[in-house]
Amino acid sequence: MSGFDSISVRGAELLARADAIYLEQFTSPVPKDDISRIKEIAGGKLILAKRWQVEDGKEILDSAKNGETV
Repeated sequence: MSGFDSISVRGAELLARADAIYLEQFTSPVPKDDISRIKEIAGGKLILAKRWQVEDGKEILDSAKNGETV
């Protein structure tokens, strides 16, 4: 992702209807302003994932089994 403005309309729709949204910033840092804008679309369902959560994957996969996860 290269900033909030790079999110497509379809991407914004997916964020809005998702049950959980994981954002990992180790690989590609995201400006705080963009995080705030994503939270607005997401209705507060944004989870700032730690690197270990992404590498381990269990929490994210469990979330995906139980709902719409992006």
